[in-house]
Amino acid sequence: MFTGIIEKTGEIVEIREKGSGKEIVVKIKNTNLKPGESVSIDGVCLTVEKVLNEEFVFYISEKTLRDTKFGKVLKKKMVVNVEEPLTLSKYIGGHLIQGHVDFYTKIRKIKKFQSEFEFEFELKKEFSKYIFKKASIAIDGISLTIQDVNKNSFKVMIIPHTYNMTNLKFKKNGDFVNVECDFIIKGVINYIQNKRIN
Repeated sequence: MFTGIIEKTGEIVEIREKGSGKEIVVKIKNTNLKPGESVSIDGVCLTVEKVLNEEFVFYISEKTLRDTKFGKVLKKKMVVNVEEPLTLSKYIGGHLIQGHVDFYTKIRKIKKFQSEFEFEFELKKEFSKYIFKKASIAIDGISLTIQDVNKNSFKVMIIPHTYNMTNLKFKKNGDFVNVECDFIIKGVINYIQNKRIN
């Protein structure tokens, strides 16, 4: 479980084929992660397999490649958002995130205001029931609030701190991002829909 508050980024330094999946090596500074621990890498919950100084090895399964942006874009020198797992003593400044990506999508437009940035993303119809104004959402593991929604897209506003602390500062139109809808919203909506059916 994670909070979506990104305190550090990492850099992919190596990518290897491993069976039907892929193994990636991510350089992450100032962390004490150990093998077996879960980490959010761009919003995807992955397990540390090996540790080599500041380099951490993760395995990405075939299903994860298919369900996340990692199946579309995975390259050396790619900067990824990193969040260590939530502990009982950790302050929840964002919202609860599982690291189970619902879908990946494209950035349609990035608009700069005086001190903020507006990011507009393509909206996948099958997930639109979970995406509405003021709802929480995780983009590449970042806890954000939905600013506006229309038929084919949704928008979020990015404050300077979030922009500078995450990989959003490297994004451009057409780039892929991982999206996880708020699992509490998903649970409530699915429960109500199932009650209606029954």
